[in-house]
Amino acid sequence: MNPRQHQNHFIDVLFTLGLLCVFTASALAVVLIGAHVYKSTAEDMDANYTTRTSLSYMAEKIRQHDVSGSVSMGKIEDRDAPILLETIEDKEYATYIYEDEGYIKELFTQKENTPKKSQGSPYWRLRILRSRRHPGASSVLQPRTAKTFSVPADPRTK
Repeated sequence: MNPRQHQNHFIDVLFTLGLLCVFTASALAVVLIGAHVYKSTAEDMDANYTTRTSLSYMAEKIRQHDVSGSVSMGKIEDRDAPILLETIEDKEYATYIYEDEGYIKELFTQKENTPKKSQGSPYWRLRILRSRRHPGASSVLQPRTAKTFSVPADPRTK
């Protein structure tokens, strides 16, 4: 047996094993990168869904109250909140929409009652919701993201 042929064969095996290791490492890297991209995309989609759904809800609630003076800003304990006023069978009611303990909550009560944050019904989990009066819009919502969202009332509302 020629020792030179045996040595070439051993180098071929080492080269093949090395190539297999590089391929395996590359495949693992692609899978890990893909998993990271999928996870971040899913988180972004969830955050967008939550933000868009809650803003659409707020916009619809504000637009339902398109009578002059029915949308105002006020406070529920220490939180700013849009107050949506309506009259049902000669009684005045107020709807407060606010953030408490990481949730958007809504409280529907008679206008003369003193509202408490704990009385509201939770709707969506959201990081932070800030509402404030803004010229040209009935309220401005600012979830703590990179964007500021405005929810204008119907332009006919004065």
